[in-house]
Amino acid sequence: MTGISVWLVRHGKSELGFDQAEDSGLSELGHRQAAIAAAEIAKAIPPRDIMASGFLRVRQSALPLAVLWGQPVGIAEAVTEIPSPPHLLGARIAERRPWVDHILTQNYGALDPAIESWREKVVAFVSGLDRPAVIFSHYLTINALVGAVLGDRRTVVFDLDYCAVTRMRVVNGRLGLDVEGG
Repeated sequence: MTGISVWLVRHGKSELGFDQAEDSGLSELGHRQAAIAAAEIAKAIPPRDIMASGFLRVRQSALPLAVLWGQPVGIAEAVTEIPSPPHLLGARIAERRPWVDHILTQNYGALDPAIESWREKVVAFVSGLDRPAVIFSHYLTINALVGAVLGDRRTVVFDLDYCAVTRMRVVNGRLGLDVEGG
């Protein structure tokens, strides 16, 4: 298969949960997961662009690879976390848990327009890449991309652990799963 190789990496384990902080950094375990993932990626492929969503836990997850490759991490807001309703931030952040638990059981096509738009932007950004990249991102973001490849409308099409790598290819502006590697 030809095309552009894109490796998607879920961030490491956060110090605080989705329902405890809007932008938590990594836990001690998360830092170790990121270091292990960086070493494995650096052994497997040559240096390429490194991108991350703007969230602290994601930028921190990308940092060990950036250090190994001696290059910066570019912020790619298009691969950010699924947008939470504004009323569930700040003092009401604990209410995000039931909201996201509900989202995890839903299908695209019947969600809030902001979420539908977010998914379209994620897919358009990654399918528009013109050179190889490693992108550090989020659980539902990576699921949205894999679901788009498979034609699966579920918000969760597979379970991925912290710092798990999902390999994709962009061929003529279309996304595909990569079973070849590099």
